[in-house]
Amino acid sequence: MSDTDLTRLAELEKAATPGPWTAHTFGHRSVRQASGAVTRALFQPPVPDDIRSLMTDLTWVQTDDINVALTGNGPKQTDNAAFIAALRNAAPSLIAEAREAARLRHVLVQVSIYLANGNAVEAHNTIRAALTDSPPAEEGK
Repeated sequence: MSDTDLTRLAELEKAATPGPWTAHTFGHRSVRQASGAVTRALFQPPVPDDIRSLMTDLTWVQTDDINVALTGNGPKQTDNAAFIAALRNAAPSLIAEAREAARLRHVLVQVSIYLANGNAVEAHNTIRAALTDSPPAEEGK
């Protein structure tokens, strides 16, 4: 991923509804009741308790105060909703990790050039500086 791609992704992430997002599947009964219930739910987020019993295996993604996406009632709706919510919630960390990987990749290129030119001292200094400049690892990772 290029720096431009990461910048655009970071902009999209910041503009999106803040997390955490959660995936929900409710239901039984009829499709007719479910469609009415979903329509009401979309206009009165989050889904009111009196609507949940009318759902027929419809799945959506929501935050604490709004419904974000309806993923439908197909065979993969629950997995799709869980995937969307998980990626949204992980997006800030994934973007940061990708930026750090790109930074370290650049450092490795510099080090390989120094080593190819027989300059082990500069290679060592570059590695040391890169490790000093890198953000500290999170506890337990």
